[in-house]
Amino acid sequence: MKFNETDICNKVYNDTVYALKRSELKTCLTDVKKAIVYIWSPFCKSDACLSIGAVQDYCNENGYDLFVVLETYDSEIINVQRSPTRPYFSIDHLYHESNAMDKHWKSFTKELTGKSKPKGRYMEFIGGKHSSMIDLNKLINK
Repeated sequence: MKFNETDICNKVYNDTVYALKRSELKTCLTDVKKAIVYIWSPFCKSDACLSIGAVQDYCNENGYDLFVVLETYDSEIINVQRSPTRPYFSIDHLYHESNAMDKHWKSFTKELTGKSKPKGRYMEFIGGKHSSMIDLNKLINK
């Protein structure tokens, strides 16, 4: 994992996970017309947890930029995923106040969405502003 990387918004996929601060992701989102932030977990068994490749295909077909933020990292599971266009990101736990991941995620999604308890793994942004939490499983598997 790389910390304190410059020009993080313009990185492309390259087998590196970049730690980012919430403010950095917000900056990246303002630079694109439409984006989906996918909070991805390698151990999620829910129908809501789609493959990164399926989500990237949906984004490509519908004009979204995809930002995959890893809840946790597992190299075996991530290596069988089809690579997204952008690199994988993770919360910069060295910058943020606690190593408690639950606290990070609640704070992270609250700051991005402006909602106190956002539910879901897919956050849609239009013009850098949070639009909605979407259920991609329903859209992709209709």
